[in-house]
Amino acid sequence: MNYIRTTTYTAIILLLCTYVSFAEETKYNFKVTFHIGGDKWEEQTVESYISRELRSLRDVTIVDLGEEWDCALDIIITKVENVSDLEVGFAISIIYRGMQDVDGLFIVRDEMYDLMLSIENLPETKQRKELVNKITALQLHMNRIRSSIGSYSVKANNHFLYVGGIADLRRICETAIVDFDNVYLKEKRKSLSK
Repeated sequence: MNYIRTTTYTAIILLLCTYVSFAEETKYNFKVTFHIGGDKWEEQTVESYISRELRSLRDVTIVDLGEEWDCALDIIITKVENVSDLEVGFAISIIYRGMQDVDGLFIVRDEMYDLMLSIENLPETKQRKELVNKITALQLHMNRIRSSIGSYSVKANNHFLYVGGIADLRRICETAIVDFDNVYLKEKRKSLSK
């Protein structure tokens, strides 16, 4: 009887530990979108493989290009042909683009404004006039940058190239998403867990 009770308690504890571990692993939800371009050759097949591999990652949700996203994958497919124009393979180029927080620009803008007020309170000199002109030019430039990027800008993070034969298509798509998980998402998870 003690053996059954001990086994039952052990099983319950193991299930609870597995549940807690699973809950911790999936506490992130990265919104990922992708666009496939280039040659139309095998585009639908690549899209199907990439979608399936992304969905297999527990903390990734695939979103459309028009929706809010954390990372975009730009995937370009190019046929590789030999001199006789026979299709012998393909090259897949993948670029990761992530949103880059540029709140720092707003802090710089405010500090420049404070600096301008300090300079304007100085006695009228040639130096003061030059400083006012420089800061005014910087503020105009800053306003142009801010209006073009809003609160975030897009930053290209990594570029990967995969080359293979026609039979390698599925394996290369799997490898590409494993690389994406190990290079991009691993860093994101690390930064979020701090």
